[in-house]
Amino acid sequence: MKLIFINTSPTSKIFGQKVNPWWFSENDFDVEFWDCSPLFFSNEQLAQYYGGAEDYRYIGPKHQIFDDNSTLLNTLKTLPAGAAIFYVSRNLFRHVKDDWLLETIQNLNLNLYFQGFDTRLISTNIFEKLKNIFRNKKHKFLNRKIHPKVFFGCGSISRKQVENVYAQCEFISIPSPKIDWNHKTRIIKKDYIVFVDEGLVYAPDAKLKNKILVKNINEYYERMKQIFNLIETWTDLPIVIAASGKYIYQKNVYDREIIYGKTFDLMEYSTLILGHFSSALDYNLIIKKPIIQFDDIGFTNYTRRLFQVSFPLYGRHPVMTTKFDRSIFERELNYETEQYAILLEQYFKEKGINNNYLEIMANTLKKNYKFNIK
Repeated sequence: MKLIFINTSPTSKIFGQKVNPWWFSENDFDVEFWDCSPLFFSNEQLAQYYGGAEDYRYIGPKHQIFDDNSTLLNTLKTLPAGAAIFYVSRNLFRHVKDDWLLETIQNLNLNLYFQGFDTRLISTNIFEKLKNIFRNKKHKFLNRKIHPKVFFGCGSISRKQVENVYAQCEFISIPSPKIDWNHKTRIIKKDYIVFVDEGLVYAPDAKLKNKILVKNINEYYERMKQIFNLIETWTDLPIVIAASGKYIYQKNVYDREIIYGKTFDLMEYSTLILGHFSSALDYNLIIKKPIIQFDDIGFTNYTRRLFQVSFPLYGRHPVMTTKFDRSIFERELNYETEQYAILLEQYFKEKGINNNYLEIMANTLKKNYKFNIK
C-alpha cells in the first residue's frame, strides 16, 4: 500500500519520530516522505530552525524535498489510485497557506489523513471560552473546502473539536504520541530531582518565527541556578537536567549533569519535577510526581503565551523565580492530583483505547485501502 507523508513545515527529529514513517515502512507500507517546507519557508528560516543541533532534521523513507510547485504537482499525479496522503502539517488549524495543495490532492481522489497530536486546551475562563467559540468558527470557515477522510485525534475534547470543524470526517481515537505510555528505564540509581530543560537559548519554533523567548539568557541561567541551589539544600538531593536534544550545549550552563534524549526516563524515577512549559511535562499526568513550574522575569510575552497551553490544564499558576521561597516550595509539593485521570481522558487518551497509536493508524489506513479497491 502506497503511503505518502507530506509536511509543509520543517520536520524535527522529535516530531518525525512521533509520526514514525519508518515504522510504517517496516510494516508492509510503501512509504515516501515528502518535505515541502521549502515551498513555504525561506532557506534562511529553515537554516535557523535546524541550527541548534547537527542531527535535528528528520529524514524519512525515500525522502524527497520539493522546492517548486510544478514538480510537486506533477509527482502527485503519478500516485496510484487509493494512495494515502498523511498530511501531518494541517490539523484543525491552517499553519501555512496550503489550500491549493490540499485541494489538488482531493481533486486527484487520493485519501487524505490528518493528525491532531496536540489537543487545544479548553479554558474554564469565561472570556477565553468566548474567544474559543470565535476560534472554532474561524477554523471551520478556513477549512470549509478541505475534507480529510480520517482525522487521528487524542481525547474526548479532540473528538468534539474535530466534529465541529470537519463534520463529515471519520474521527479515529488514538493515545497521544506526546506521552510515552510504557514504563521507562531507570538510568540513575540514586534519588534525584529532574529539571526539564526548554533549550531557551535556541528554540527552533521561535527561530522559525524570529521570536525571542528570554531577554537575557545568561541572567536567566543565574536565576535558575540560584533556585537549584535552594532546592538542593532543602532536599539534600541533586538536580539533573533533562534536555531534549533540539539544542546541544557547548558548555554546561547549569553546572549540573545534562542528559539528552531521556526526559521521560528521568521524570518517571525522579523525586520531584521542575520545569517551565515543555509538552514533556504532560507525562506527569501518568506518573503523578510533585511538580513545580516556573515563570521568569526575563520571559517575553511570546513565551508567556506558551504557558497558556500547560498551566490552565493543571489548574495551577507558575511560580515566579524571583519570588520563590521555602513556603512556596512546600505548598507546591502538596498539590492535589485527583483531576489527572479526567485530564488524561479529555486531552490524551479516551477510555478503552490501547497504547499503540501506530497500530491503530496502520489498521485504519489498511481498512480504507481495501475498501477503496473493492
